[in-house]
Amino acid sequence: FTRRVNPEMVLLEDLERDDAEWLREVLVRHREETASEVAQRLLDAWPEAVAAFWKVMPIDYRRVLEAAAAARAGGRDEAEAIMASTRA
Repeated sequence: FTRRVNPEMVLLEDLERDDAEWLREVLVRHREETASEVAQRLLDAWPEAVAAFWKVMPIDYRRVLEAAAAARAGGRDEAEAIMASTRA
């Protein structure tokens, strides 16, 4: 998988706790709505299965998230910080 992404455009990140919880909820909902056997197998082996997932984060989007967080922390205008980060 890691060879199939463009490292100039995206980062591969480990899932954070919130990401893993969101993914599990999506799988539960998918299994309930479709009776998916694949979703069931993933849920049955969740601790092992979740370790196989990656978050694919666009570098530009990461920069926007970081600019917004820094602006909030510094009491600055978030929209201005985001616009400045997109010009970088």
